[in-house]
Amino acid sequence: MIDDIIKKISPYVSDKKCVIMDMDGTILDSMKMWHELDVVYLGSMGLEATPEFCEAVKTLTIYEAADYIVQSYKLDKSGETVAREILDMSEDKYRNEIPLKDNAAFLMKYFHDIGKKIVIATSNEEELTKAALSRNGVMEYVDYIITSTMVGISKEFPDIYIKAGELAGAGIDECVVFEDSLHAVRTVSKTDFTLIAVYDETEEENWEEIKELADCWVVL
Repeated sequence: MIDDIIKKISPYVSDKKCVIMDMDGTILDSMKMWHELDVVYLGSMGLEATPEFCEAVKTLTIYEAADYIVQSYKLDKSGETVAREILDMSEDKYRNEIPLKDNAAFLMKYFHDIGKKIVIATSNEEELTKAALSRNGVMEYVDYIITSTMVGISKEFPDIYIKAGELAGAGIDECVVFEDSLHAVRTVSKTDFTLIAVYDETEEENWEEIKELADCWVVL
């Protein structure tokens, strides 16, 4: 299967200097955990995660989501506290449980072996990103990590991808972006980055739109 994936994406990657890869839902099979974590966290306080809430926090960084939770549910704690509590709940899973998608390691090794710079551009936190990628044996292929927290803005804006390219010394036309979520795909599609969509089951209802917006798509 990996040979078929490489053959499909080669026309979009071969002339690029930098591969920008999202982590959650793109190379890590973690998005279902995050959807469940919101429900569990609010449930621990006797609160309900409505469909509207779950949809709203999908596009936010961890700290933005925490502030949203505090404001929406009128919690008597700070957004920073909520973010820390959620990160604490997720930390064990990143350090010990969450797997890569089936062909992610092969793909990252392929990019590394043919001399592409790999930049992880994630809404997650740097420490958890390093922990998960190291445990899964792919950190050695990663040249740089950049997070939404470092950039100071969510993936509703293209800043993180632009900064990722800059880290690798590459212009927009020298980069290809791999993303799974509709909101991030929409952002990248409005730029001149080459965009390859990655299927994730949590975006099943949006998959047709995602494919239409991307230059290419794959299932890892």
